Amino acid sequence: MVKYSEVPMGDKSDLDRLTDGQEGREIIIVATWLRPTKLIGLIDLFLALICYFLAEILRSWVHPISDEQREYYYQGLWQICSVEDDVLNRCIVDPDSCEEIEAECAFYNSAYGLWTRIIFTSCFLVAFVSFIAGIIAYSNRERKDWYKYLGWILVLTSLFVLVSLTIFPSGFIRNFPFYTKWFFGLGYGFGWAALCLTLLAGVLFILGHGQNKKKRFVAEKRIRI
Repeated sequence: MVKYSEVPMGDKSDLDRLTDGQEGREIIIVATWLRPTKLIGLIDLFLALICYFLAEILRSWVHPISDEQREYYYQGLWQICSVEDDVLNRCIVDPDSCEEIEAECAFYNSAYGLWTRIIFTSCFLVAFVSFIAGIIAYSNRERKDWYKYLGWILVLTSLFVLVSLTIFPSGFIRNFPFYTKWFFGLGYGFGWAALCLTLLAGVLFILGHGQNKKKRFVAEKRIRI
């Protein structure tokens, strides 16, 4: 939006002389925009839900660094895929003898895996409910106070996710099945991505709390010609 206002002539500047003595004018450039803080928070939370889901289904939370040994053992949040112990020992000694052997997957209930699963999945559900509540609050200005509570809930949720992602590696290191170098893979990485996005969404909800949905921010610049 551009506004024009008349400026009384006084001492002539270089710009005044360029106008051949005519009345000078001042151009006011006004820029207006919205700060969609809560909307960005909802987008971050949606991306976090995708990361939660991928972390839940991927069976690549941990596996050996060696490409040959990856086929014998790998582990996700819910399942361990491995060959039998005697076959595993033989495959490690002589990998060529195990070319046609495939790992079998099954659920596991070790203490560290169980606690990681319970905490991480609970946080996933809390984030999902918070996302639905955030959409409802965004569509109704009378529920804008919800964002304050949702923000703190998500910040607290991210702390519990951090606990679960700390329990898993500490427990696995004490219970790894055979001696080799291990790598925490893509599934575990998506867990950390979910943590970061959940925390960011919570902070944005808290910062966006109290902002009027239709509030506009204005910047103004004056140019004299």
